[in-house]
Amino acid sequence: MSTNIKGDSPSDLKWLVDRRNLIQTLLLDLYSSNFANEADKLRRATLELLVGVSFALWRSVFLVYRRGGRNEVPQCAHEFLKGLIADNTVLYIHEARASTWTSGYYLNDAYLRLRLILELRRDNGSPSRAKEYIFIDTYFTTLIRDQGVDSCLTELWDRAFSAARLPFEEANFIGSLPTAT
Repeated sequence: MSTNIKGDSPSDLKWLVDRRNLIQTLLLDLYSSNFANEADKLRRATLELLVGVSFALWRSVFLVYRRGGRNEVPQCAHEFLKGLIADNTVLYIHEARASTWTSGYYLNDAYLRLRLILELRRDNGSPSRAKEYIFIDTYFTTLIRDQGVDSCLTELWDRAFSAARLPFEEANFIGSLPTAT
């Protein structure tokens, strides 16, 4: 199974370093928001979901960077499952070896939580820039229709990160967060 590890060029490594910085900054901003003491239930629920989105993006940034091809996913998932059963533990090194599957797992987790935020905000009449979230619906439509996503995962990571920033901007949690470019 090939891993198609990037890193052959300075631009590949720059993407990884830049995204690590972006997600670490978002994690710090979430922590600094002191959401545990937030009185507004919608804002608190949104921030709690963003913790999950941010964790998934933090973990996946290292994995989408190493991902192999879409056709390798079933075999990779099977080998990951075998290791989980045999060892009853998963460390980062196991996730990296299985990045063809784990990268999609964490990105799907981020997108599912972003979808929950979108629905939560819609159901509670909170203003939302729907056009900014349209790709979330497209992502799931493609995932269901094609039983997988063949898009470039680094681009999907960037889009998920951009969506994770929106609730901060909409609710004025924090001034200006960094953007994925």
